[in-house]
Amino acid sequence: PRCGARARRAASPRDAHRAARETAPELRARCLDVLRHSMGMTADEVAGKLGKSPLSVRPRFTELVQAGEIFQSGERRKNVSGNLASPVTVFWNVEKK
Repeated sequence: PRCGARARRAASPRDAHRAARETAPELRARCLDVLRHSMGMTADEVAGKLGKSPLSVRPRFTELVQAGEIFQSGERRKNVSGNLASPVTVFWNVEKK
């Protein structure tokens, strides 16, 4: 192990990006499934339900919005850190098609 304030990363940024690209489609689908069975949830709430990090779920929400699969309801609620102003506090709902 390396000493000091900065430890060496286990994977390069390129490897991390490649891994995320490979797992993103499945995680997007799982997020969408959770949202379809809810009355709207935040990315942090979905992450908790899936046992995933909010840092891996939030980008999937962005992708789902860009694809037109979900939308922001305009409502807000506190996230795990208690913040109201953060964009991750937005409710997300699956559009009824």
